[in-house]
Amino acid sequence: MNAAASWLNQPTILSMSFTEGERIVSGSKDQTVKVWDAHTGQQTLTLKGHTGPVTSVCFSPDGKRIVSGSYDKTVKVWDAQTEAQGLIPAEPQPRK
Repeated sequence: MNAAASWLNQPTILSMSFTEGERIVSGSKDQTVKVWDAHTGQQTLTLKGHTGPVTSVCFSPDGKRIVSGSYDKTVKVWDAQTEAQGLIPAEPQPRK
């Protein structure tokens, strides 16, 4: 299968990041974080827990964790293998 073909029917992707050629992580409007195999384009993991669109995603330098930020005003830290998560509430910013 063409790796690009797996992305065609995905909800709006708002953010992407990758590890050293092995995996890609995406954050989407559908409130999910997804992990993809960079070689095959196949989705390998779906992380659910945000209640708003996921606007920022990044792997830790060792590739063992994923950090995601969302319009729900939270930052979540995920285990990139087991789906376990921690939660760091974001402080609301005053409007100017």
